[in-house]
Amino acid sequence: MAHINRSTRRHRRLNQLAHNGVADVKTTSYDHESGVAYDELEISGSRGAGNWISEYRSPGLVHARAKPNDQQGARSLSAMVINRIRSLSQDLTTEALRSLPWALGETIWKRIQEDRAQSFYIWRTFASAYSHDFASKANRYMLDLRTPSLKLTDYYRGLDSRELDWLTCLRLSPKQIGVPDLVAVSTISNLTVLDLSDGQLYIDNRESTFDQRVLRVWSDLARTGKAFRNLRVLLLGWQEKIDVWLFELLKTFPRLNLVVVTDCRNIHHKNHKDWEQSAEKFGWEVWPSKRGVKYLRPLFDDRSFVVGNISNLHAESVAVAKSRTDALPVARSRPLLECWLGTPRVWKHIVEEFPGTRTVLLQRKSLEKGIPSERASGKEAGGKREPSSPASTTATKRMHKEARRRTLPQEQNAYNLLKEMGYEKS
Repeated sequence: MAHINRSTRRHRRLNQLAHNGVADVKTTSYDHESGVAYDELEISGSRGAGNWISEYRSPGLVHARAKPNDQQGARSLSAMVINRIRSLSQDLTTEALRSLPWALGETIWKRIQEDRAQSFYIWRTFASAYSHDFASKANRYMLDLRTPSLKLTDYYRGLDSRELDWLTCLRLSPKQIGVPDLVAVSTISNLTVLDLSDGQLYIDNRESTFDQRVLRVWSDLARTGKAFRNLRVLLLGWQEKIDVWLFELLKTFPRLNLVVVTDCRNIHHKNHKDWEQSAEKFGWEVWPSKRGVKYLRPLFDDRSFVVGNISNLHAESVAVAKSRTDALPVARSRPLLECWLGTPRVWKHIVEEFPGTRTVLLQRKSLEKGIPSERASGKEAGGKREPSSPASTTATKRMHKEARRRTLPQEQNAYNLLKEMGYEKS
């Protein structure tokens, strides 16, 4: 019996690794002439592939043992349950947590925090089980993966949540990754804030992979609803190749409200006459230089979380969306994950300096024609559709049909480029 239990637990753990997107598990049954039948579990992946998901955020500070009982007598039943669940926290499942009321789940999470036993696996299990209740600012989670040891697409799969149980804020350095990996960022369906920042002194001799070609692929995918359906904020730091083409290509991102550009030689306030008219033409309001930096400074200078964090910008973009009458509907709040993948330059210059003329803040004024408005759509990406009248439904279908007819060549070009890079059309 003990052997069967160990096999069951081992099989469950292997399937968990596959679910995490860090291993491929295949079960093959063999029936030889001897009549022996057995299951073979094959795992392909790098050594230690699952560590980044399941390892503790502060391994050396974890309190492994239960705390002594502060009260006289035996522990209460609830205290015993909490201690037991805490000891098994790395094996918790979303289904098991959903069977518990949030009041008990919150107590368990606080206990995990007290013991400094947080891991990304535990956090996202709580985020999936209690998506709405777990969405407070205090429950944000930080992943700092300075030296990625796996393929970047493995990390993308781990950060993704197709059901939008949580939202991801991602920081990358285009100088540190290739074009295919940069294009593949579009596969993260729950991406809400994206920061593409270079500027590291020790890799300045490398060339950034972010250019007009990459953004055009993203724009075409966003136009047809294949990607970036939840992206609200885009930060571009130290990107030498961006130019006036930026504003036209960003208009297809349906929920993009804020764009921040810093230290880019072709877009800054000193040469605003060269690009400001183009920005306004495609629906972007340019904030005055000093006002923009004053607005950004307290968002980056959040010492209660991480200085230079980008997740604070998500709440600001939601406030912008709520203030607009033509914006797509804002979904209920969800837990926020912030991930720094590699070593992108941190925006500390916003706090330590006053880069007014070097930093440009753009705010969306109106959505592009052809993208359904809040009244016409009534749908949040990943959410439920609200009832709509037959007339509005007909108008929406006509609008989608027209947009599809108009953008088909661009979509085909995007998929052809993805195929050339090794990503098949899904």
